[in-house]
Amino acid sequence: MKLSKSYRSFLAEFGGGMFGFTNVFSVNPASEYYLPARKEEASIYLPNNLLPFSDDSAGGLYVLKVMDGSAEESVCYWNNDGGLVSTAFANIFDFVARYAYESA
Repeated sequence: MKLSKSYRSFLAEFGGGMFGFTNVFSVNPASEYYLPARKEEASIYLPNNLLPFSDDSAGGLYVLKVMDGSAEESVCYWNNDGGLVSTAFANIFDFVARYAYESA
C-alpha cells in the first residue's frame, strides 16, 4: 500500500510516536507505534479500505481511506459504534497541528 504524500512526508521529517497529546503510527519496526502491527490489531474490526495512522486511546482510530492501493490525504475517524466519519483535517499535518497541543 502506498502511503499518502503527507503521511510519507511526516514520517520522513518526524518519524512516528507521541506528539504531545496524540500519536502517529510509525514505519519503524522497533516502535511501539509500528504501523503494520497496529493495522493488524485493528483488522479484526476495521474495514480493509481504511489505513489507521493514530488512535484516540478510547477505541477509535484516525484513518485514511485507501483507493486502488493508495491512501488518500483527508483524515477520517472510525469507531465501532458510529463507523466512519469525515473530519475537517485535510491531511496528517492538520491533524497533528490540532491534537498535539490540545487533547480531543
